[in-house]
Amino acid sequence: MDVDLSTDLSAVPCMLKALESGYDIAVGSRLMKGAKVHSRTVKREMISRAYNYLIKALFLNKFTDAQCGFKAMTRDVAVSLLPCVKDQDWFFDTELLIVAEKNNLKIKDIPVLWTDDPDSRVKLISTAWRDVKGLLRLRIGGIPSLESPV
Repeated sequence: MDVDLSTDLSAVPCMLKALESGYDIAVGSRLMKGAKVHSRTVKREMISRAYNYLIKALFLNKFTDAQCGFKAMTRDVAVSLLPCVKDQDWFFDTELLIVAEKNNLKIKDIPVLWTDDPDSRVKLISTAWRDVKGLLRLRIGGIPSLESPV
């Protein structure tokens, strides 16, 4: 989860229920029906939606929000999946979900209540450019297979 607690913790029980019912990963989504987002600028909203559309165009993924930091997974999934994720910066979330989905892990989107942090220090343009380079790395270079299937 994000250190600034932008995601309301009321979503935790839904995430745990998803894992208990057989999903490998539960992901908070600010972009799906039922989600509520407060204090987000139009610029951030547009960039987020455009980024997620780009991911969908390149990878035909089913998850709806690649960069909501509110995620949960089982220990076995983490042990198997994390060694395949190379990025150690903002692209980490996106890479984790793409690698997971393309390795047939079950991902459950959970609508969340999100309050944007007005003091965010994320540099949108440079971060977006690094994310696009990460997407191209996966698209051109291939998506790694899990060494130890879950």
